[in-house]
Amino acid sequence: MLRTGSRISKLAFALFFLFDLCLFGFALVYIVRQEFMPYHAEAAGMAWAQLPAGIRALFYAMQHTLGGSWLALGIAFTAILFGPYRRGEPWARHTLLVVGAIFNILVMASSGYLAAVTAARTPWRWTAWGLGLVVAAWVLGTLETRSSRKGERPPTASADAKS
Repeated sequence: MLRTGSRISKLAFALFFLFDLCLFGFALVYIVRQEFMPYHAEAAGMAWAQLPAGIRALFYAMQHTLGGSWLALGIAFTAILFGPYRRGEPWARHTLLVVGAIFNILVMASSGYLAAVTAARTPWRWTAWGLGLVVAAWVLGTLETRSSRKGERPPTASADAKS
């Protein structure tokens, strides 16, 4: 059980929540943007206006799909964080780690690949930070859970004999 009032649990919650806010931030950027990102222009080797109309439509649709996916992930993350995680349900901490790690690793890999083959300055470092946030939050939550379990253990036979 997660002790929600301890300093460690508050820090773990804050790290997960910071990652969640980043999801919403990136979602907003990708949803409202009318052109592709600057690193997309670097990778494509041309400006938005130079792209054929069909390619612009494709980028626009894909970018908004990514933004919508990040928004959905952020909403799910928020629901788990403010519900089951806050109640101390252990599966919630593990789920946030797995989902956050898979997301960050895949985005980091695709951004890293794009940077490697095109020399575009992709935001792969942001996803490395995101991965660090969810891993650190999970580790802190796990440490907190283990330390709170130690306090909940029934007394041992040797402790009873000493009393």
